Amino acid sequence: MKKKVLVTLHDPGPTNALSSVLSVLTRENNIETIVLSESDSSRKVLDSKKIPYTTLKEGNKLENLEPTCIESLVKHVGPDLILTGISVQSNLDRYFINAAKQNKRPSAAIFEGYTYSTVRKKDSE
Repeated sequence: MKKKVLVTLHDPGPTNALSSVLSVLTRENNIETIVLSESDSSRKVLDSKKIPYTTLKEGNKLENLEPTCIESLVKHVGPDLILTGISVQSNLDRYFINAAKQNKRPSAAIFEGYTYSTVRKKDSE
């Protein structure tokens, strides 16, 4: 059975920081990698690195979803690991980390740079 990794990205910094890991994961035959990208800036990075990703249908963008919907998405996908980039402009990282906790899934968040990282980390605890 393939392991599943769910990756959510919004800001270009963490997207770039995760790109080499994503390049390896997407080539692995025994790992299913689902990359969700909802911002133009993160999609530009993924496109430039030729990393496949998906988006939700128009009107159902991740940033418009309530935390309970994200918990349902995580439950439905059933990832073995959730990776996310920390974003100053979006709460998606926090929602996915909390959904991972609710669904007893391991998660990791990438801090790229240090602007506001202390505040974001504290707010997510």
